[in-house]
Amino acid sequence: MRLDSGQLDLLLRLVEETPWGDIEGAMESCEAALRRALEATRADFEYWQENCEAAGLDEFSLEPSEIDGLSEESQRAYFARLLRSAALHYGLGTEFGGELGVPQHSGRDTLAVLLHELVDIASHPTRDDLIRRSIEELKRSLDAADRDRQHRPWYLTKAEAQARQIADMIRLVATEERA
Repeated sequence: MRLDSGQLDLLLRLVEETPWGDIEGAMESCEAALRRALEATRADFEYWQENCEAAGLDEFSLEPSEIDGLSEESQRAYFARLLRSAALHYGLGTEFGGELGVPQHSGRDTLAVLLHELVDIASHPTRDDLIRRSIEELKRSLDAADRDRQHRPWYLTKAEAQARQIADMIRLVATEERA
């Protein structure tokens, strides 16, 4: 895709005027809420897979009147399935792949990748600042893993991904400085 100069000006103004710290906080809250909702609805999702989907139901083709006609258990299962669709299309891991509720940073076809990259670019004027901030985020993830035993595996998976990202950034800077 090519942008004309007017589009580039609008895009630059949008990036410059966006409160990226607020956006980053909103993303973290949204991702945490989705992760918790996914965890809380595992049994309902399994019910959807075993009963509703097996009966040929599709979450995007049900009409409101059909949803009203579902049993309470099937309605909860329907909601659980919709949560997975939202998480999957946003870019979080689901039962279909990845760590449940953790942003997947593969490909460029999800909102999570786009938003995380925009936040990184707009919030970090230099690579050194980006590396420092990433290290601080890694420390926060590790501290959270120590404090929150119930969600420790999730925080450790997040920390592992952050550590890999830091290593990649350092390798990139070292390669460029040697060249």
